[in-house]
Amino acid sequence: MPADEEVLLSQPSSVHVPSVGFFFTHLTREGRLCATSQIIKHNFNLIELIDR
Repeated sequence: MPADEEVLLSQPSSVHVPSVGFFFTHLTREGRLCATSQIIKHNFNLIELIDR
C-alpha cells in the first residue's frame, strides 16, 4: 500500500507543475499584451490632444 500512496502523491505534482508554468507564462503574455495596448491607447490620446 505505501508504494501505491507514493505514486498517487508524486503523480499530481508532476502533472501540476507544467500546467502552472503554462498558466503563468500565458498570464504574463496576456498581461504584456494588455499593458502594451494600454500604452498605445494612451499615446493615441496624447496625439489627439496635441492635434487639437
